[in-house]
Amino acid sequence: MFATTVSVGALVIATPFASGFDHFLIADEVQFKFDRCLRFLQEIVTGLPTFGVGHSLGSVIHLLIGSRYAIQRSGNVLMAFNNKEASVAVPLFSPVIVPMAQSFGPVLSQLTSSPTFRMG
Repeated sequence: MFATTVSVGALVIATPFASGFDHFLIADEVQFKFDRCLRFLQEIVTGLPTFGVGHSLGSVIHLLIGSRYAIQRSGNVLMAFNNKEASVAVPLFSPVIVPMAQSFGPVLSQLTSSPTFRMG
């Protein structure tokens, strides 16, 4: 993906990180690495839009960075892929989440049919 991005004239700053459960620490380290690299390049490269690109945990890290730091980004590209059904991939999906979602159905129907409720 990055090779294709570079081939159209974009600059890619990859900020590798070790996986773990302290996502706030990972977000801080990734943003520190990015800032350090950007400071080094600021006299060479100017005016390019900045996009955060992440897959899976990388998406979580970019969301945390966006909520923790006052950064200027043109956008984020957040990707995830899972080839398993939700009932297998998400713990407690069938016994907890499905019944909860089903219980919201009548409430949502009442809201959307109410003359005082307007969608959009």
